[in-house]
Amino acid sequence: PYRQCFHHGFYANYHENGTMQQTGYYKDGLKDGLWMQWNAQGKIVFSAYYQHGQFHGAKKEFNDAERLINMTEYKRGKKVFAKKYL
Repeated sequence: PYRQCFHHGFYANYHENGTMQQTGYYKDGLKDGLWMQWNAQGKIVFSAYYQHGQFHGAKKEFNDAERLINMTEYKRGKKVFAKKYL
């Protein structure tokens, strides 16, 4: 459903091969809660938490082997911590 032409609720997008590409929730047109993204082979690429359309919480990036390579912590859209993993 839409409220005043804004996305609201669960969102999912798929790669051309049918595997999941991205999922998350919108609240009144803004990203809210956990969002995840996968590559065409079905491996996790990215996960992040949003609040009112801004990063809020952990944002994680993964390599092709699905190992954590970057983690950034946000509070209301502002970076408060970042770490690279090798």
